Amino acid sequence: MKLSLLTVLALLLACSSSCAQESTKADGAWAQNRALWESKHIKDYDMVVERLQGGTYSYVPYLISVRDGKVANKTPARPNTGLEVVDSYEAVETVDKMFDTIRRGCEDRTEMKVEYDLVTGAPMSIGFTGNTYVADAGYAYRVNELTPLEFQ
Repeated sequence: MKLSLLTVLALLLACSSSCAQESTKADGAWAQNRALWESKHIKDYDMVVERLQGGTYSYVPYLISVRDGKVANKTPARPNTGLEVVDSYEAVETVDKMFDTIRRGCEDRTEMKVEYDLVTGAPMSIGFTGNTYVADAGYAYRVNELTPLEFQ
C-alpha cells in the first residue's frame, strides 16, 4: 500500500500531540500510535526524512530504506545545494528509533510536538522547542514520504 504525500499531509493534520499527551501509559498518544504501528507489521519501507531548523543553513533530506526493521540504505534524497548541512538522522532513521526518541524526550521532559500518521501510527513529525531564548534553537524532523513496501 503506497501513501501519497497529499494523503499523508491530510492525515497529519488530524493527529498531533504535545509531550504532555505523549505519555507512554496505555492511554497516551505515544502508546496508542506505537501499538497501531506494531499491529501493521511493517518491517520494509522507504522514507524521506528532513531536519528543519532556523538559522542560515538548511539540511539535506535523506532517503532511508529500511528492511526487516533495520537501515539497509541511507542516501541524500537530492543533491546538496552547496550551503546545506548534512545530518546523520541517526535518531530517526527507522520508525522504531523515532518512537524511542519521543519516549526519551518525554522521560527527560523535553518540550516537543509530535504528529502521527492515522493509518500506520508512524511519527511523521517530531518538533523540539529548544531554548526559547535562542531564535534558532528549536528544530524538527519531518517525514516527507513514508512508503511501506507491503503490509505483512
